[in-house]
Amino acid sequence: MRVSIRKRFAGGSLLAANYTYSKALSNGDGSPQDTYDLQANYGPTSFDRTHVFTVYFVYHVPALRDQKGWIGHALGGWETSGIVSYGSGFFLTAHTINVDPAGLGILATGTSASGGTPDYISNPNSGAPHTLQQWFNKSAFGRVPAGQYRIGNAGIGTILGPRYENWDLSLFKNFRPKEWLNFQLRGESFDTFNHTNFSGVGTTLGQTNYGQITSTGPARVLQLAAKLTF
Repeated sequence: MRVSIRKRFAGGSLLAANYTYSKALSNGDGSPQDTYDLQANYGPTSFDRTHVFTVYFVYHVPALRDQKGWIGHALGGWETSGIVSYGSGFFLTAHTINVDPAGLGILATGTSASGGTPDYISNPNSGAPHTLQQWFNKSAFGRVPAGQYRIGNAGIGTILGPRYENWDLSLFKNFRPKEWLNFQLRGESFDTFNHTNFSGVGTTLGQTNYGQITSTGPARVLQLAAKLTF
């Protein structure tokens, strides 16, 4: 579902908002461990975000916009714009390492396989600390008990990853010495408030970073530019 609202104002200013609600389900997001039970590999895909909300705007300051006289050239011609984005997290899947209780041969190469499936004990998002050291409830998953020769019963996409928030803002100063000539100074910022967006999460039981935040999105970036149009 997608909802869009757009409003244009006099002088070229613009305000718009978009909201998307989505749900993407599949049994082909990753290799199934049991090819006779594809339903066990059915769940939210790793690229699905349930909620995405975006607002963007362009505002031309009306004061002295005609830039008449030296005061108009000095104080007029200002313009600002921005894109503000919010989104819920991706869906993540828990795995195991160095265990193969169903005898599937995932350890046959002698390397540390991380494609095993744990058992689902409880909702990993219920009471989740959402800290750097523990993003989700780590006790929600466990290894298949000793003596049981089967695949773990945890589904895919059961862990809700970190959401994101981003503000990209710009400020422009337009100089129009002639009707056919325009000079623009541009100041732009990406992730203006330097908000830390967590991204990677350790989801493999047995690894030291299990449950921890492993990476973040880009930090704030500032740039200045000039543009001449004629």
